[in-house]
Amino acid sequence: MVREAVPRDGPYAWLTWLARWMSGDHSCDWRVWFMANRYFDKLEDDKDWTVENAEHTRLLRETHRTLNADGYRVRVENQNKFSASHSDSPKVVIGGKPDLVAIRGDEAIVIDVKTG
Repeated sequence: MVREAVPRDGPYAWLTWLARWMSGDHSCDWRVWFMANRYFDKLEDDKDWTVENAEHTRLLRETHRTLNADGYRVRVENQNKFSASHSDSPKVVIGGKPDLVAIRGDEAIVIDVKTG
C-alpha cells in the first residue's frame, strides 16, 4: 500500500540523491527538495533483482578481499552508515552508506561498487 508523502521533522538528504543532482544525472531541483523535505514509501516494481544483488555481493566481496590483501582494514555497508549536519544548519542532515571504506595508516578509500 502506498501512502501520501508526509513532512519530515527537518530536511534530510541521502548522499546518492545529492550526487545524482550535482552530476546532472537528475537535473530537477524540486525533486531533491521534495525528497529532502517529505517522506514517502518506495513503489514496488515487478523486476526480480536476484541476479543484480548476487553480482553486487560478489563484486563487494572480491573488492574487500583484494583490499585486505593489500593491508587495508575494510568496513562494509552498514558499518559505514552515517548522518551529519553542520553547526550553521544543524537541522539539515545528510546521510549515506558507502559499500566499503578501506583504511591503511593515514589513507582512506571510499568505494561504492557498481555492476551492470
